[in-house]
Amino acid sequence: MHGLRKAGARRLIEYGCTEAEVAAWGGWDSIKEVQRYIRQYNRRKAVWAAAAKLPGGTVGKQNLQTGSEKLTNPGSN
Repeated sequence: MHGLRKAGARRLIEYGCTEAEVAAWGGWDSIKEVQRYIRQYNRRKAVWAAAAKLPGGTVGKQNLQTGSEKLTNPGSN
């Protein structure tokens, strides 16, 4: 169940929902967990922004990973 809630929260963050909206949707009393998901999203977004600055300007089909988490382009919903 936690994985589904986390995935839903990430999706809401990707679509620009506020911390309060995500917390209300997920049923979190504290904003801390939502802020952690936002930081993770911003980190992924920064990876793609940096990759776009490389010669050629794209990452192509590479799988970029931090730890065990597979990254997907946050702009490709």
